[in-house]
Amino acid sequence: MTRPPQPTAHRESGAALILALLVLVVLGTVTTLSIERAGLLARSDVHQRERLRALFAAEGGVAQARHALALDPDYSGARLRIDTCDVEIEVTSRATDPRQWTVRSVGRHPGAKGLTYSIETVLRDGPGLPAVVSWLER
Repeated sequence: MTRPPQPTAHRESGAALILALLVLVVLGTVTTLSIERAGLLARSDVHQRERLRALFAAEGGVAQARHALALDPDYSGARLRIDTCDVEIEVTSRATDPRQWTVRSVGRHPGAKGLTYSIETVLRDGPGLPAVVSWLER
């Protein structure tokens, strides 16, 4: 005895179920990738913000040295805290010209291991604040 042919609507409902499962898998994968990407961008933003804080702290150290040298030409540097960063300022007189100083300012962000920004600049004595002759960021 042979079976009678099944109606086509019954066979198509199985295909719809498989198609619906495939759509759910694709949507789940896209959602997971989007969430991972958002987390990566958030971490990148935090790192960029910490790096900029270290840079601005190092620039603040140079500004501090300029003001201090305007008041006292024998200023040799200091350690201070700017925002959340530790700043180390070193000032040395240049042997070639006693009216010039080399200033090295290093900003360190405590939240990121090894995140430092260093500025080395040469300042020249003059009226008001010492003038910036050269500027090198690292």
